[in-house]
This record gives sequence, C-alpha cells and structure tokens, in this order.
Amino acid sequence: MKLRPLFSTILLVLALTHSAFAHMGNSECLRKYLNAAIDPGTAYNAFLKEKYPELKLVVEDPDHFIKTMRERFKVQLEKEPSAAYRFDYSEIGMPLVKDIDKNIDKKILELQGEIGSKLPKDEVQVAIQYLNDLKKEAQGILNRGKVNYEELVEFSYFYSRAIGHFDTRFYKFTTRNYLKIDRYIDGYKQYSIQNEYELYRKREFKIFHEESGIRGFTTASKKFEEAFKDQKELKTIWVPTNAELERDIFMRMMFKDIHFVGVTYDPILADGFLRPGGDFWVHDARHEAAKHYEKWKYLGEKQLSPAKAAIFDKAVDRWIVDLNQAITKVKDDDLREALDLLTFNYHHDRGFPIIPSVYLARKKDGVVYGLYTMMKVSGQIPGIKNPIYNIEKADRWLRKFWNNRLADEEKVLKELGQN
Repeated sequence: MKLRPLFSTILLVLALTHSAFAHMGNSECLRKYLNAAIDPGTAYNAFLKEKYPELKLVVEDPDHFIKTMRERFKVQLEKEPSAAYRFDYSEIGMPLVKDIDKNIDKKILELQGEIGSKLPKDEVQVAIQYLNDLKKEAQGILNRGKVNYEELVEFSYFYSRAIGHFDTRFYKFTTRNYLKIDRYIDGYKQYSIQNEYELYRKREFKIFHEESGIRGFTTASKKFEEAFKDQKELKTIWVPTNAELERDIFMRMMFKDIHFVGVTYDPILADGFLRPGGDFWVHDARHEAAKHYEKWKYLGEKQLSPAKAAIFDKAVDRWIVDLNQAITKVKDDDLREALDLLTFNYHHDRGFPIIPSVYLARKKDGVVYGLYTMMKVSGQIPGIKNPIYNIEKADRWLRKFWNNRLADEEKVLKELGQN
C-alpha cells in the first residue's frame, strides 16, 4: 500500500507487522531445500509441506488447491446458486474445529475461575452462554464429520472474537491503551459481550466493522470484500488456521489467491501490540486485503485477463523461488536478516507483489526502519548490526537482483501481448 502523510506513515509503521514476522529465522532450513538437486519450486513446496503438515493440501501444490476449491465452488453454485460458498472444506476445517472445541472448554473453565474476582459475574455468565453455543456448533460439525467453507470462515471469526474478549482486562495500562492505536489502524471494534453474543446469534458476519484509519487500507478492504462476496466466482480462498506461520509460507503465496487468517487462543505479541483473538483475525485480514488489492491493480494496469494472469503467475512463481534461493545463499548474517526484513515488510506487510518492476518502483521511506526499531524493542527479532547501513545495503542488493530480471518481466508481458 502506498504511504501518504507523515501521520499515516507513523501509524502504518506501528501496524505493518504480522505475528509471523516474530519468527523470521527460517533461512537455514529453507536453504537446505532450495539448494537441493531437485527443482527449486518443488523443493520449496516440499519444505512447506514438511514444516506445516496441517496445511499439506494447500502448500504441496498451491495451484492444484486453488483449482480444486474453485471446481467445488462451481459444482455448489450449479447445485444451490444462493449458497455457492457452502462447498466442502473439511480437509482444512475439521482439524481446526477439533482444536477450537477443546479450547472452548479451556476458556470456560478459566472464566469460571475469574467470576467475582477480576470479571463481573453478569458478563462472564453471558460469555459462558456464548461459548457454550459455539461449543454446540463445533460439536455439530464434529458429529457430522464435515464442514463447509462459508461455515468455517464465519465460525472461526466468531470464535476469535469471543475467545479473546476479556483478554485486555488483564493487560497493563500501557499495553491496553497502546492497542487502541492498532484498532484505529485496523478498524477493529470490540462490542460488549452481550452485543457480541447477539451478533453471533443473528449470524451477522462482517469482515471489517469499521473503516481503517489508514486510507490505503480502506481502499484495499473494499475491493477485498467485493471479491469475498462475489456470487459467480471464487476469487479469494480463505484459509483460517491456528498454525504458527512464518515468513516462508507468506512469501511463497504472495501472488496466489490464497489468504491465511490466524485463529489464536492466546493473545499474540507483534510490533509491540498484544493482540487478542479478534484483533489478530482482523489484522491478518487487513494484510490479505492489501495483497489482493495490489495484485488486482497490477493485473489491471497490465490489462491481463484471468487466462493471461494464470500464465504470468508462473513467472511470478519463478521469481519468488529465485529471490528466496538467492537470499538463503547470502553468507553475511546481518545482510540476510536485513533482506528478510525488507522483503517481508514491502511484500507481505504492504501487499506489493514480488515482481521486478514493482520492487524497483519502491520509494524509500522510514517505515522499514521504524518497523525494525519496534521489532527490536519488543525482542521479536535478533539485532542487526548497523541496521541503517545493512537495510540500505539490502535495498541495493534487491535493486540489483530485480534489475537483472526486469527484462524477463518485460519479455513475459510482451509474449502475452502487453506493452
């Protein structure tokens, strides 16, 4: 997303980190796969398959996963036009629902222990009733042995909002008030537990309840919501997950219509913000909205039809693998850390596709330096010696890397009949 005034830049610096960013140290493991004798793209997928077994269906062959889900959507659309999104999603959903079912029991016991001491009895009683209803829904899914796509997305959303509802009551004053900045950025609004429960009972699912305080996020979210609700085509494929995802999987899926949304029981600390379940869910959705919007904008500017975009996607796949393979070969630890930081911030955090001309169009700003400072202060990444120097060095490294592939991008576009 493009940054606008200084105030927006400062706020965006505070927001542009995903929890997964706290776990960036995966270059060594990835290096072993990418430097293997087999095809690097196949090796990358194999690495992700081993690292994230619960997401095997997604990462083993992302294109096949997308094709399969869109075929299911098409069949369901023909069968029941008004419920096209209720296609089977059990491979992704059942393991998650099993975990959610157990976590609901755990949360109920926790809340019962807080009645009258730290939490008002009337609020806790409503919360337990809400959680019991979620428990019944989980049990219904588990008993029938399958779950559909629409059901899983909505269920994970309501669960996330409910499970972390009281978490901020136990925060320190500064931590609780600091979160208000993040909620302004993400447009997250938490209601009273009574109103939250009522939203669930009415099944009033809405991705973003309020507009983000950042203009770019607001623009992206509208396009993302339009795609999510499309009644003729499965444009976005959401993957709710409680897996602890890291940089490697996000970078691999940057140009895919696959969107991970975190489902967490405990609050997640990222860039100084301790986000409860509901905040975390929406924060992830904001990043995925930016990714979707920037891809849509690039394809539109290049006038690439869906068929041509699918061909172009193969080139992007190649560049993504090339980039990660090249970074894993960097021997300078500080430079490699700076490369990880800069690429993840520019592509995942801000949504820009991993394409030669897109990175070369990057305008230098203070976001990545501010982001590094916050990550360092919160202890989420190891220190980079001389961070300003190494981040600048990383930018020069990346510009050289992408300049060497700019002609390749132009060639692919020319072959597709584009200027």
